[in-house]
Amino acid sequence: MDQADPISLKVIDETELLLYKGTRLVIPTSLQSEIVTWCHYYLIHPGHTRLEETIAASMYWRSLRSNVRKHVRKCSSCQLGKKRKRHYGRLPPKEAKTTPWKSVCVDLIGPYTIKAKDDTVLDFMCLTMIDPTTG
Repeated sequence: MDQADPISLKVIDETELLLYKGTRLVIPTSLQSEIVTWCHYYLIHPGHTRLEETIAASMYWRSLRSNVRKHVRKCSSCQLGKKRKRHYGRLPPKEAKTTPWKSVCVDLIGPYTIKAKDDTVLDFMCLTMIDPTTG
């Protein structure tokens, strides 16, 4: 290997390791998808950026970015939990009312039951009306 090659061989406890720039493990192709799947699951479905940065902190392979993005794109949990760009349920702007009692807001509440001391029972409902102009 020449000096410009960032991958080097290091022996630790009689085990040969390939290191990228002396700090990150070079991962063989056969283990790459398992590593992405495992990290994605145990990091509780982070986005592709956080997953890529976490793996890249200690491991290296050439297609890391594309492998991570493919995996996250295919993950059904991640696709369901994505933030949506459209915001549904927005209310239109409210026009100010200036004429009192031109419209009213009506609601019916109840039924209520009241028991008197002489054991008489009164069942009733209440009608509420509010003028939105004056409140």
